[in-house]
Amino acid sequence: MRNLFVKGFMAAAAVAALASCSNDEGANVPAQPAEMQEVQLGVSVAVPGSKAATSAGDVNQVNDGTFADITDIYVIPTVGGAFQGAISLGTLTDEASVKYTYKTEEVAANVDGFRVYANVPKATIEGIANSSFTYTAPASTDFKDSNSDYYASGEGVKATYPLFYYANTDDNGGFSTATGSDWTTASWSNNQTSIGANNLIKIGGVSYAVGVLAAGVLESATADDETVGDASTNIGDNMTLVGVVVQGQPAAVNQNMEAANASEVMVFAAATNKTLQGSALDWDATNDNVVTGANIYGVMMPEDAQQIMLSFQFQNNTGETLEMTNGETVANGAHAYYTATVSPRNGLKIFDAGYTTLLNGTIKSWFSGTSDIPTPKDLTVGVDFDVDWKQGIKYDVDLQ
Repeated sequence: MRNLFVKGFMAAAAVAALASCSNDEGANVPAQPAEMQEVQLGVSVAVPGSKAATSAGDVNQVNDGTFADITDIYVIPTVGGAFQGAISLGTLTDEASVKYTYKTEEVAANVDGFRVYANVPKATIEGIANSSFTYTAPASTDFKDSNSDYYASGEGVKATYPLFYYANTDDNGGFSTATGSDWTTASWSNNQTSIGANNLIKIGGVSYAVGVLAAGVLESATADDETVGDASTNIGDNMTLVGVVVQGQPAAVNQNMEAANASEVMVFAAATNKTLQGSALDWDATNDNVVTGANIYGVMMPEDAQQIMLSFQFQNNTGETLEMTNGETVANGAHAYYTATVSPRNGLKIFDAGYTTLLNGTIKSWFSGTSDIPTPKDLTVGVDFDVDWKQGIKYDVDLQ
């Protein structure tokens, strides 16, 4: 299967007009409960052209003009910013280019805003207290370097975050309202901050809360010729790309889809294509500027860092011990890391919501790696990165 995760990944497509409404808010209103009224709420997803969205944690989808299931869709009505209780709208499936689901619910007449979440685990949403939640970076099952100081330790490497979707009408200019019997054919009034006498509600501006890394790895001419042992074993032919460790990701995120605190973790994105690139990856101008055939696609939370370190993990399968230029050794079967530091460019963050970050990493020498993940204190040079910010595509697609 070709990799969709940005296959233009965030070249992807669209979530949507979450039409919302609310819940049972009597339990949350301490004084006199607000008057309740019945409204029709729904969610739709429009997928433009050949773009596609992928489900949480799955970065090996086919970019065939469909979208993968978007799960655990919740709408949370708010009053003065206070959460009123989560309404589940289920899952949008990948069976058609446009899908929608809606239902009728009772909501408080004084609701003035909505939050929308998708692909956030059900337990997290249902555990909301005091209008807030914290979701901690999940443990990684793909990072398996038992020789690493960061394996199964307090600073252990985490998995990448799910492919979160998010909207907050307080930030998006309000929501849409209408009156009628059919949500799908309504004539909408936009930028509303109250329900009024309307019985149909739609929330637009639901989009990715995450960015994506699309990475390709190449060999320099020097590295391509390097041998080990009796000089008959080519190193590059026997080094297996496993994945990439990205430093500086938030240890937890909150209800605003922002870092919950100042703590950071390393996350690991596994390679879905282990064959090194013959040439640098670029945006495909003939196919919606997507990135196809990358070695690694990984979901990344937005951040404001001025520098981020990325370390590509390779397994040494040469049958020999590699003696690195820094004096370290990497035994056969063990892992080596090839690292570079990247910085923001042209006013763009390294990772930002709805954007694809494209990196081409060239191995200059197989002997320039390290035997463990380096930290900013002991960064070594081993990979030359070309960080290409062309076509940093943003998906703020309104759902119909």
